[in-house]
Amino acid sequence: MHENQEGLSKAIFDKLKEEGCCERCCLRYIGIKDITYYRNLNLINDKFKVVTEDNENEGKPSAPKKTKLTPCIACLDLLRDSEDYKTICKDVEAKGYDAKSFTCALSLPVSLQIREKSVLLFLSRQFPAVYAMNDMPNGFYNYVNLKDAWKWTYGAKIAELLNMKMDFGPIQDFFIEVNITYPDDEKESSCLLKMHADIFERRAKHRYRYGGEIFTRKSVEVALADTTYERFHSHSPCPPAIPTVPVRYAPVTCSQNSLFVAGRYNKYSRTLSQTPWVIDGERRAESSVQELIGENIVKAFKAQGSKFSASGREDVDVRTLGRGRPFAVELLDPHRVNIEPNELRMLQDEINANSLGKISIRDLQIVSKEELCKLKYGEEEKKKRYTALCIALTPPPPGALESLSEKVHDLVLHQKTPIRVLHRRPLVERLRTIHGATAEVIPSRADSDQSVYFVLRLRTQAGTYVKEFVHGDFGRTEPNLRSILGVEVDILALDVEEVELDWPKEVN
Repeated sequence: MHENQEGLSKAIFDKLKEEGCCERCCLRYIGIKDITYYRNLNLINDKFKVVTEDNENEGKPSAPKKTKLTPCIACLDLLRDSEDYKTICKDVEAKGYDAKSFTCALSLPVSLQIREKSVLLFLSRQFPAVYAMNDMPNGFYNYVNLKDAWKWTYGAKIAELLNMKMDFGPIQDFFIEVNITYPDDEKESSCLLKMHADIFERRAKHRYRYGGEIFTRKSVEVALADTTYERFHSHSPCPPAIPTVPVRYAPVTCSQNSLFVAGRYNKYSRTLSQTPWVIDGERRAESSVQELIGENIVKAFKAQGSKFSASGREDVDVRTLGRGRPFAVELLDPHRVNIEPNELRMLQDEINANSLGKISIRDLQIVSKEELCKLKYGEEEKKKRYTALCIALTPPPPGALESLSEKVHDLVLHQKTPIRVLHRRPLVERLRTIHGATAEVIPSRADSDQSVYFVLRLRTQAGTYVKEFVHGDFGRTEPNLRSILGVEVDILALDVEEVELDWPKEVN
């Protein structure tokens, strides 16, 4: 049985060679998945006793001239031994990424899909016992697809030149897309318009709707899946015609998955917004927390952009003190990803020095994407502590401020969207809880007016509108400090003292 299998494989190999396939394509259509054969052409020649210029003196017939002088009918010379793969490495190195491992993908012309189908249909006629329609992928014998064969052939060589590790899995942070072009692709693909007019004629007439593309990898794959030998052969040669030119490598496309840098920030300015403050296309503030932090981090990691997020946000005129507010910066396509902790510390110091006392950051570190869920987790459940400077326009009843802690304990508020943010947020009513409150009167001179100044300290559920709790927002927040004290009350200044979220970890 084994001898019969070997003999059949040799017969298939020889037939494909005769028609114009290169050795590696012969190997993959037989279904051999031993990577060592793809990396060493001599092993293939020894296994199938391929005649080369080195062994012609043994008296065996030479290989057909067309396999030497013309491109492979199946891969268009993509799998031929050449030094062209080095251009990929030069392109990648020129882009300046410092990744230590990568995954590679091939973007192939449509012609290669058509030629692959043509070879398989040809083999199904020549060797029906092996390539008959069955439950195997694509309805044929379990052959090796071109992309896998290319990775097995050149993957290790590319990895060695780049001094990186190649990962054959689909998930990897650094991605190299190798683009393959073929001058005759449009001419050879035109057969699909006749072969599958029902699929492609509409795309051809309205190509602008499809981004200018008539044929996509998926649409061609679907169209060819159930194509019979008779239907295919009536519109396209089977086996494929001998090509006059090979494929070529186009410039590669590289991308690095997002990297996430986290920390905590303090904001000391009462004129600084968290994110760029732009209304009707006009900036209302010179800078923002996001820009002071993000621009320096983007530069350090050589990223193409960034997205800033934080555990809540404070108003422009509110300071954030204490341990600060947790934040994260998503770096888009960063070219630097291998940064040492001491470099992060230097970056943190640089941001603090350049912010001119407006902000400071701490605990700067790289975190995983999975850890980001902690930043938003329990958005309404986590608690915050505030300190507010308030004024009562007339003296509250005796003991009212002193007993505030008894009256405001796990007090549930009904808060409609504040008037000041109604232009950018929907009108809804939210339930928020004040977990605790204390008030301390600020002594004033005897000859002063009737106003009473006091410091209000609150511990609240995240998302509570503290300003509106103090002045009531024309009754849109109930109950409020005005209704509790029975006098007109307003807020003069507000500080966030603590965001009770232990994230990210502290960095010494």
